[in-house]
Amino acid sequence: MNINDATNGRQYGGWHARGKIKRTDQAGNILDSQYAFGGEVVQISPRFQRSGQNYRVRFENPAAAFAAFLFENGLLPELLTPAEANQEWALALMDKFWEKTKYRFPALASPHAASDSLSVPSHRNGFSFNILQVLIEHLGSVRPLSVRTPSFRPAVNGTIPGVDLEAARQMIAAMRSRGTEAPPVQAAVAVETPAVESMEEDEELAAMRAELAAGREHEERLAELAEAKQAGVSPESTPEPEPTPEPEPTPVAVTNGRGKRHR
Repeated sequence: MNINDATNGRQYGGWHARGKIKRTDQAGNILDSQYAFGGEVVQISPRFQRSGQNYRVRFENPAAAFAAFLFENGLLPELLTPAEANQEWALALMDKFWEKTKYRFPALASPHAASDSLSVPSHRNGFSFNILQVLIEHLGSVRPLSVRTPSFRPAVNGTIPGVDLEAARQMIAAMRSRGTEAPPVQAAVAVETPAVESMEEDEELAAMRAELAAGREHEERLAELAEAKQAGVSPESTPEPEPTPEPEPTPVAVTNGRGKRHR
């Protein structure tokens, strides 16, 4: 997209116009098929700029782009994935670098518009800045299904005092190990859960069986009463079965020690 057409008229695009920032060497030469900021996609502002040489752009994933920027400039020991860069521990790790490196983004402003003074630009909230048009490779307005181009680490343009790469490396490794240790715990819970559920199901089935048995007994009793009524026999007048007489105790012979028995 060029903001000047053949008749030198102005054309206004939309923020949906997308592209990638090309990588350059220290002499300013554009490197073929290589992208800065880890290849993160930018959106292009529709605002016209007088010089006709710059675009105002904003990253679709500002945290991931800023993490790639820090890695490419030797300020982070590891290249964070987009998912890692948006976690709170990674954002907190990058907080201390934002104030010291934000001057490297020309005409830094809100991610909504340069005239927006309500939104504070940052790697957390998003930000926009100016960049030469020749450094933008246009992708159109539809998200492409392409493979991320590996980033190329440029020479460091200076250092920032107080940067402890080893401490940052240990923190990143610890957070990544936590992410890899979490699934086994979830798997163990998933294995034990069916047993608890099966016990609850057994108790419910037993209660249901007891209710069915009680209902059947009640139905059988009602059927008996109905048959007795049809036969003309009142349930109250139905003779009860005579109790079975208990057997008399058998006498036991007892001797008095002289061979005589007494009953």
